[in-house]
Amino acid sequence: MKKLLSIFITTVMLISLCSTVCLAADEVSVMVNGEKIEFDVKPFIENNRTMVPLRGVFESLGATVSWDGESRTVFVKRGVDEISCVIGSNEIYKNYSIFAIDTPALIRENRTFVPLRAVSELLDCEVSWQGDTRTAVINQPDIPIAFSYMENTVTKETRKDGVSIVVNYTYPFISDGKDFMAEDVVKRANEIAESVTFNKFDLDDYAFTFIEEWPVIIEEELYGYPNITIDVKTTLTVSETYQTVSFNTGVEMPWTGVEISTRTYDVDTMQEYVTIGLAVGLDSSVEWEELNSEIYGMFQSSFEYVRYGREELDEFPIKDIEFILSGDKLIVYASAILLTGVGRANYYYTIVK
Repeated sequence: MKKLLSIFITTVMLISLCSTVCLAADEVSVMVNGEKIEFDVKPFIENNRTMVPLRGVFESLGATVSWDGESRTVFVKRGVDEISCVIGSNEIYKNYSIFAIDTPALIRENRTFVPLRAVSELLDCEVSWQGDTRTAVINQPDIPIAFSYMENTVTKETRKDGVSIVVNYTYPFISDGKDFMAEDVVKRANEIAESVTFNKFDLDDYAFTFIEEWPVIIEEELYGYPNITIDVKTTLTVSETYQTVSFNTGVEMPWTGVEISTRTYDVDTMQEYVTIGLAVGLDSSVEWEELNSEIYGMFQSSFEYVRYGREELDEFPIKDIEFILSGDKLIVYASAILLTGVGRANYYYTIVK
């Protein structure tokens, strides 16, 4: 009897040990800037994507995280960058643009999980995977310039009693080129950043349009003339690989949607790259045409599935294609005017690394 009991206890211990070893082998670890992050709910693999508890990772990256239970939306903010994603959606929003992801955010054990690589790259981090230790490694690269963001507010009184238009401007200011940019180039870059921000939106023109064209719609839908707030925000992106700085300016206006434009400049001359081919060093017009064709095809197929509640809708005409260079990535933006009249949709994808 004692022998049988001993065999039973040994068997249970072996099974327990095996289970522990197998569980440890399945665990996924996350390192942020060399430090291992501890989670109360463990990361896991879904559709070959590392899913991590959003708050634990992104607070360690200096971001703040909030949750709207009613809309089931997660918000991430770091500096002037704002990211949001809805649980179950295959899209992430960053600064008014849409980024397509193949694995949606989900909730497990009362924690919000997101695909690590997609959101980390939206925060301009470098992400790698160590298969032997099942570890996701995130690093924030040093930016070769020092900069902060300036803010300015302008108020315009319209001729309609009680109506004012407030515009909040945010734009980058470079304080040190750190040998990446000469002092005279830094000065020129700051002039460009301020110029593209304040020239993007014509306040006088908008006030006139508001008076002449919008009152009937506003009266019908909102029963009055509310004060209007408009946000104009320019962000700065740096690429050491391509020796460029890029300015991405977005204008968010009520009732008319969001308009975004990008500009990319050489860091030695502040000469603007007007085409993607020039920026990434494509000398052949054939190579450029092939890349351009690939981009158009990719975006056209993406816009086709956006329905906004309508069963039948013509293909969205792509209005323009713009780009920035971030680190070693080429990020391409495309805009399309929505036939529903609700504004502009902006998608961006990483094309090459």
